[in-house]
This record gives sequence, C-alpha cells and structure tokens, in this order.
Amino acid sequence: MIKPRCCAGYDAIVIKAQNPQNIGRIVKVVRRHVPNRSNGSELSMHGDELIWDIYAPLPMAWEVNGQLQWRTEGPVPDRQLWPIREDLVERPIYVKDWLVDSR
Repeated sequence: MIKPRCCAGYDAIVIKAQNPQNIGRIVKVVRRHVPNRSNGSELSMHGDELIWDIYAPLPMAWEVNGQLQWRTEGPVPDRQLWPIREDLVERPIYVKDWLVDSR
C-alpha cells in the first residue's frame, strides 16, 4: 500500500473527482471510511485503496445508485486529496513540470 497523503484531522483540497464540480473543494478528513450498505456507500475501489470519510463546509456531488446527491459528508479516496499542512507551505509545488512558488 502506498503511504497515505492524509490523516484524520487534516484539511485537504480535492484534486481529482468523478464529479468535476468537486475539484478544488476544501474538506476536513474525519476518519477512515468503512463501506457498507446502511450508509449508502458501496464504492468500487481496487485492492487496498485507502478511503476517508470527509466533511465539506459546502455540499459536494456524490453519485448514489445513478443519481446525483449533494451532501456535506461522504467518502473520498486518499489519492484524490491533497493535504493542506503548514510544513508543506514553504516547499515548491510542481504541477505537471511547472514550478509553482508556494510563498
């Protein structure tokens, strides 16, 4: 398993999403997600992919049983999040071979 980017308690930015309107949203990582039918979560992920339950201050779009639902809580894979951490602020950020000064 790849080392996770996020941990419970982190703030993060959604950098990839099935629903493009979610990209750029700032969320709070709450806990590790446990999929089950009772919470309407049946994510089809591969292998041992890490998924987090998140809280979003503004509703985000999730597709449930083929229908779009707007919710403030739900599951998001770790690979689709980028943590917002103070120790990362001073490092340069590379986006597709472009250097972005983070200061």
